[in-house]
Amino acid sequence: MKYKGGSKYVYIIFVLAMVVVVGNAFGQQSQRPSVEEIVAKIKQDLKLNDDQAVKITPIVQNQIQQMQAIIKQAQEKVRADLQALEQNTEAKLAQVLTPEQMTEFKIRQQQTSPQAAKQPAPQKK
Repeated sequence: MKYKGGSKYVYIIFVLAMVVVVGNAFGQQSQRPSVEEIVAKIKQDLKLNDDQAVKITPIVQNQIQQMQAIIKQAQEKVRADLQALEQNTEAKLAQVLTPEQMTEFKIRQQQTSPQAAKQPAPQKK
């Protein structure tokens, strides 16, 4: 069954995807538009009547929730994959570097890491 006004639905999905993806990319979760703001924008752009705006509101809300869940899962997977890669790399480096070099490597790595301020650097022995 073809959805009447299918291009409107595609537009809604596009607007939502851009809002969520761009907001997450820049870490601006607090600056994301609300569901009401998104619906108002779609209503204005597509010249929806009040009944249509009411009907798309739960669709927009559901879309945002699902996209946020997908993005959170993706972020968690990327974080885990990067951590595994880092551990694997360190294990390989430890086979080549001396213990002193390895300690220095970890110190320098933490100093250049975005999370450097959150974690104390390993102490030299």
